Amino acid sequence: MELDLQSSAGTSILVVSGRVSAEMAATLKDRLYAELSEHRYALLLDLSRVEFMGSAGLGALIAAVKEARSHGGELVIAAPSGVVQTLLNVSGLLDFVRHAHTIEAAAELLQA
Repeated sequence: MELDLQSSAGTSILVVSGRVSAEMAATLKDRLYAELSEHRYALLLDLSRVEFMGSAGLGALIAAVKEARSHGGELVIAAPSGVVQTLLNVSGLLDFVRHAHTIEAAAELLQA
């Protein structure tokens, strides 16, 4: 798994690449918490390059969403890969987290 922080038009974007295995989930959660804190609890999460995400990775996402909301912020999910989209649909996470199929659309949600 690789994590890369980018910025576009004032929006902080954490790009996740590779496999989010059970062993990597804690690293993802720690980084999400750090970036949320650094960027006033407003963060776009680009999942377009994720090849695999298990239940531990899903747990990290849920924890980060709760952390952002507890501080009046938001985590927006952008462009989930096919395998991640399936996991998010089955889990029901997309029913209560704002998300978009493109980075641009997700950035608009975050800035709204």
